[in-house]
Amino acid sequence: MSFKFPTQPQRRNKPSVVENIVYQLQLAYYRYEVTFSSYVLTPVEKVILNTIVLSFFSLLLAIVYSCLPPLVTRALVRGPWSIAESKNCIVVQSNTTIWNEMPIVAAY
Repeated sequence: MSFKFPTQPQRRNKPSVVENIVYQLQLAYYRYEVTFSSYVLTPVEKVILNTIVLSFFSLLLAIVYSCLPPLVTRALVRGPWSIAESKNCIVVQSNTTIWNEMPIVAAY
């Protein structure tokens, strides 16, 4: 009885795009559970932790959505003028800040 060894190792098939996305999502969830140690929590504690984390990130997203566009548009409008007026010099205006022009949000 003779046994033949393969001359070349078998190559793994490349995963499809969908399999790759699923793998990346599973890896991200695993990293999340390891980072926040939620894998040792009970289901009720997991819900509470996930609610806190999702609330934090949704508030962060709301802040970025409401504050970033005015800052970017202001920089895009002022940028070319300050470059054109400077004539290869750096212009620093210390009497105004971007925070003075931001809309005030009252906290109650």
